[in-house]
Amino acid sequence: MNKKKLFFATTLIAVFAVCVYYTTSSKTVALKDCGTCKTTDEAFAETQKALNLISTHLNSGIKSATYLKEYENTKNKIFKK
Repeated sequence: MNKKKLFFATTLIAVFAVCVYYTTSSKTVALKDCGTCKTTDEAFAETQKALNLISTHLNSGIKSATYLKEYENTKNKIFKK
């Protein structure tokens, strides 16, 4: 019975050590390449890409809001309060 407890404790410590190792090593890799640009032209191009993506989604949302407004107007015409 003593051997079972020792085996369980050893296994638990080993699993904990492996988890700590992989957690800390993946953070180190992620911090090394944090997505910084080397030149100002590259940074400008990346900023344009990001703003274009935001603009696309924003325009899509505005079109949806316009559609909802038209739906609301039509609904109010049909179901007068």
